[in-house]
Amino acid sequence: MKIDLTDTTASKINKALVQGRRAIGTPAVGMVLTLVVVTDEENAYDALKAANDASHEHPSRTLVVIKRVSRSARDRTQSRLDAEVRVGADAGTGETV
Repeated sequence: MKIDLTDTTASKINKALVQGRRAIGTPAVGMVLTLVVVTDEENAYDALKAANDASHEHPSRTLVVIKRVSRSARDRTQSRLDAEVRVGADAGTGETV
């Protein structure tokens, strides 16, 4: 299951994770690891694939931060958080944000 969130907050991301877990029938999770991946847009696909492959060895929550190049000082002051929440089969064996 994928849930897209645009111009969101951490609280809304957490609510989407809970909603996704309930929708697939697993309201509780037994993950003990949170993997944080920081990458740029050019390498995002490979980083997500590697994290997904690693989750088959150890189920985990994966948080991926994709940095975008800001083109001006104004762009940096008007930052925005977009998120894609994945649970179930779309997230390997854990959860991905």
